[in-house]
Amino acid sequence: MQKTLIPLRQTAAEVLAAAVSQVFPAAQLVRGEGTVSYFFYDFRFPFVFQKEMLTLLEERMRIFLKEKPEIRVMEMVPANAAALLMHRGRPEIAKGVREISRASVQICQIGDFVDYCPYPFETNWSSPCFKLLEGYPLGGGVTRIVGAIAEDKQELKEISRRSAFQENTWQTLAIKRGLFREVEGTWVWEGKGEALREKLIQRWRREHLKQGFVLVAAPDFSLLKGGERLAQIGWVPLEEGGREGILAPDVATLDRAQIHPSEGNLLQECISSLQFIVKMPKILDFEFEIVLSISRRKGSGVNVLKEALERAGLVYKTEREVQEDVEAMVSVRIADSLGRKWAGPYLSLLEGGKTLIRSMYGPLERWVALLLERTGGQDAVWAEYLEEVESENQ
Repeated sequence: MQKTLIPLRQTAAEVLAAAVSQVFPAAQLVRGEGTVSYFFYDFRFPFVFQKEMLTLLEERMRIFLKEKPEIRVMEMVPANAAALLMHRGRPEIAKGVREISRASVQICQIGDFVDYCPYPFETNWSSPCFKLLEGYPLGGGVTRIVGAIAEDKQELKEISRRSAFQENTWQTLAIKRGLFREVEGTWVWEGKGEALREKLIQRWRREHLKQGFVLVAAPDFSLLKGGERLAQIGWVPLEEGGREGILAPDVATLDRAQIHPSEGNLLQECISSLQFIVKMPKILDFEFEIVLSISRRKGSGVNVLKEALERAGLVYKTEREVQEDVEAMVSVRIADSLGRKWAGPYLSLLEGGKTLIRSMYGPLERWVALLLERTGGQDAVWAEYLEEVESENQ
């Protein structure tokens, strides 16, 4: 039942944005989303948001929905969509839409309200129970408002009782534990965080040396060719916009290992690499899903990767979207405290299976943020993980 509510939660996020636009016209919309657990929208308010405002906004949402506005999807070319959003006073969203390279983008229209919405949403509001749970600062002048939808009031009451977002966000926990600090919009490793970063990198080095990899340091890892098993870890630009701090940074610490399977050994290399990338998410009891992304120019290596997933006993879903030079990719997508899935460890197949690229952590900063939210920063759980990092492979 949870997954069927995701499009409805997305609609709820848009209704929240519409309510804020009506009650606080000077507020700037940033972005929103419906997840497997909650819905949220981020705003820039020209004042300090107070928790008492949640009741006002929730009531405005109910009034808005009682009016039964038409909810519909519009497909527009990015330039036209950006112009429309700019006209409606949404410069931040318009800028992002203008940079999209796809032929068309999806616009959500609810009555007179319009917004860019890249996710599926429900056009028939079925009047479930909903409640705004919390509004809290994210940094950079952004406030996040989180809400929940449930099938009945009792379920909604239970969700509300166990929800405490600000104190369990990676931002709060990272500062509390002395792992990161924010400097002019950038999150910097410091103190215990830098020590943890080094331990995680050392663990990565031990693991790859044990598996016969040659550790290298090159400005462009993709230029390294040949039959060697090569591995590198270092700073890499991700071009994710930094919209979620270390969950989606502009630059991150990324590990990559390159494998050139010998003839007839591609299947076994894929199986062992898949087992490798799911190992730590399983140990840490992360909530995650496995996604196989396939290029439109599907090659023979894709079938080998599918067979490897099946032989490894991994349940996965398939989507057709992957970067141009990759034939197929298996990614481990890990849930944060809101239920959003973030790309972590991965295995990519290139050149018909002549080359495999895998990552043990994915972006290391993201890994730590997800770990913080998974453990709630609890000392016992965190200490157990650090002990695992220290002792494994020794």
